[in-house]
Amino acid sequence: CGYWHCRRKIFKDRAFRAVDATGKGNLSESEVGRLDCGFLSVLPADARKRPVMFWNLACSMNIESTQEFARWWFYIFSVVAEDVVAQDEGSLLLVGIPDDSDATQVIDSSALELVAEVRRSMPIPLIEVHVVSVGSTHQNTQWWDQCIEFLKQIGRKVKIDQGLNVHKIAQTLMASGLQKGGIPINLGGEWKPHNEAAWRAERNITESKRYLTDATTDDSNVTIADLGSDKMPAYHPIKQLQKNESHYGASSSEGSTMSSGVATPMEITDNFSTSAAATAIFTENTMSDHIKAIDDAIMKLPAQDRSAYCRAKQEAPELIEKDSNPIIFLRFVNFNKVKCAKMLCSYWKDRLVYFEKRAFLPMNQTGEGTLTKKDVALMSTGHWAILPNDSAGRAVLFHDSSRRVRLDHKSQMRIMFYLNHVILQNENVAEQGIVGIIHVGTIPVEINQHHLKSVASVQKNNFPYKFHCIHIVPKVPRIFGVEVSVPLALSMFGADDAPWKLHRCTTRQEVLAKLGGQRLQKDGLPDIWGGDWNYEKFIMWQERQVRIEWELPLGVLDDDDGIYSARPLSDLNDGERKERKRRYNILHSRRKRRRDRVETDVLNRQGESLTD
Repeated sequence: CGYWHCRRKIFKDRAFRAVDATGKGNLSESEVGRLDCGFLSVLPADARKRPVMFWNLACSMNIESTQEFARWWFYIFSVVAEDVVAQDEGSLLLVGIPDDSDATQVIDSSALELVAEVRRSMPIPLIEVHVVSVGSTHQNTQWWDQCIEFLKQIGRKVKIDQGLNVHKIAQTLMASGLQKGGIPINLGGEWKPHNEAAWRAERNITESKRYLTDATTDDSNVTIADLGSDKMPAYHPIKQLQKNESHYGASSSEGSTMSSGVATPMEITDNFSTSAAATAIFTENTMSDHIKAIDDAIMKLPAQDRSAYCRAKQEAPELIEKDSNPIIFLRFVNFNKVKCAKMLCSYWKDRLVYFEKRAFLPMNQTGEGTLTKKDVALMSTGHWAILPNDSAGRAVLFHDSSRRVRLDHKSQMRIMFYLNHVILQNENVAEQGIVGIIHVGTIPVEINQHHLKSVASVQKNNFPYKFHCIHIVPKVPRIFGVEVSVPLALSMFGADDAPWKLHRCTTRQEVLAKLGGQRLQKDGLPDIWGGDWNYEKFIMWQERQVRIEWELPLGVLDDDDGIYSARPLSDLNDGERKERKRRYNILHSRRKRRRDRVETDVLNRQGESLTD
């Protein structure tokens, strides 16, 4: 009685429709669309096969009413209630609270009370609630206390971890029984938004079957008088799905394998909603259909626009997928085939312009790929660098204008192309964007306006990601004001429309504190601002990249992230062993030259600190 009383209370005239997210059940189409923001999800099961729900407060919920908020929770609880393990051993809830003061959304207390009533009406216990807050402890104490009190009402045990980085959060959660494949990637795990999209699409297929079994049934017209009649679709909140309809197959050894017959889609960008995923799950056949549609769109473009792409497809077809995967571009433009075709052709057109005869070589900094030895040497000055990820896992691109040297336009563009290529290896980029940081220091050479326009064109038209934010730090605050720093910074990143923040500070400690409040950690900030990252670490990053690109063992540079491992020497034939030895010798020679540059850099920095 409590279950049906609650269901009638929150769904009103839609209470006696099926509980599903098809838009035909008790959730309306608009409510299903807002649910796609991802703030409520079902993660892969924990080590004991118990289902895990995820409340992601970093997502904008766009709640229209207290009732709607409760309806979303009712749906998620109902999905979890279908799991036979949950019926015996209960379920878990993971709550991710960002440290951004503007990211925590105040939820009306009456909405929380209604959700607590929904929880009590469900036939499954909520055994544990894990609350994690990345970065600094939360400043909105009133909101925090309200949230914790609510969680204590719905869960038997509430565990709270504040102020941890993503790696420690993942370790803490795994120690509590969650599996890495079932922990969101922004909390140090491996579960990504496209996994949620695939699961929601699978659920949509399963839930839609009830409307296909009886074409004469119009569920939208079911009334209270129809209860128990043939017009009412059969539904029970604890009905177990068939094996091929499960969220994550119970036989999976990792607890994160999709059920058979549903392919896991590739990375989904912030322009690609889960409702789009419901109609675009990629099997081998549908992927080939998309590729063919893109090729058809490309062939309709003017010959001068598509010639570089067609040449790449003929001379280096493997690079089309590796360096400019059409599916990633397609998702970025929300499955607009024409926009995707134009973007791909623009990428290869500009790549041919700037790399010329090396355009169709592998994109690497070994000196034997797209970048020349001169390009690699210029990149080693460190005026552009990729810093360690921020606490949310976003890639960080850093520009130090005081390191800028006179270099030709095309060489600079080649370096930008390469760094963008490396950035796109970060799987968070398409979903969360990247962070830009610029140190506006002494500018030894005049900025070429033609160069800035080229950077803007390449960034906007060729690469499928956006800037989350650009942080601008002038070296001399009273000289480099908003009117100078901001236009220069945005132009250097080729992102005139990107969100930005100007930090005019007088001390290194002040810079470190301000950037630290933006999810940028001390070990990922340059030592010129009191951070732990320095030029020597940039050189180590370069060597690590070369080793990966040359398929060499990482040795002491291996950070045990499990992303890359070289083939063991015993698996190589004689020719491959000789080639590996040759590459080692080249690296050794470069290391000696770089060591000299590091020593020179240290002396220069010490001199600057004395001057300051």
